[in-house]
Amino acid sequence: VISNISTPASLSFLASVNVGWVCDIKIVRNRAYIVGKGVVPFGGILPGDAGLAIYNIANPADPTLLGSITHSDLINPSSVYLNGNYAYVAAHEYLFIFDISESTDPSLAGKVYDATLLASGYYVIVDGSYAYFVGAGDAFVIIDVSNPANPSVVGSLAGNGSPNYMSVPSGLAKVGNYVYVCSYGEWRFNVVDVSTPSQPLMISYLDLSATSRRPKQVIVRGKYAYVT
Repeated sequence: VISNISTPASLSFLASVNVGWVCDIKIVRNRAYIVGKGVVPFGGILPGDAGLAIYNIANPADPTLLGSITHSDLINPSSVYLNGNYAYVAAHEYLFIFDISESTDPSLAGKVYDATLLASGYYVIVDGSYAYFVGAGDAFVIIDVSNPANPSVVGSLAGNGSPNYMSVPSGLAKVGNYVYVCSYGEWRFNVVDVSTPSQPLMISYLDLSATSRRPKQVIVRGKYAYVT
């Protein structure tokens, strides 16, 4: 759904497109990048009918499909991150990298598989040569994406309880050499030093159990982290 919010007190509907179960969306200039599953443009109504779709939103009242891509291994995509000519999609047991340099013809650049560390991927962010991935595999994972055609896992922190507190990590933010991780299953907000990608190090955490609020997502601005 696209809504005109120029007058906050009087919102108006502009347009909508049927893309089934939308799992995430990112906007860059006049393009919308959507990962989801279920119906057009992904081909059907089966759980495995999932993919990435690119829409032209130059005219918000008339969004048009430019291109889409599916893959038989792309199951339950949950997050997309855009970096240059590539879209990084977190999915079940995989990180997919799609080449989006041609909006009308996106293509698979590469993928990395790990049934344990990448199980039920929730969220991915990319900074430089590395992708940072979390999911229900109870792991925080660092993936070398310097060669999009051959991404590889280079480091991880895994396991619930002490010392890693990585039960169902669900959200990430990176500033400098630190990644801030929401550990939903542990009621903890973690800080991980990633200055050595092959050896991420948990350096501190905030226990939120007394607040009865499980952390799920985080945004960092300046010296403050905003956790939901």
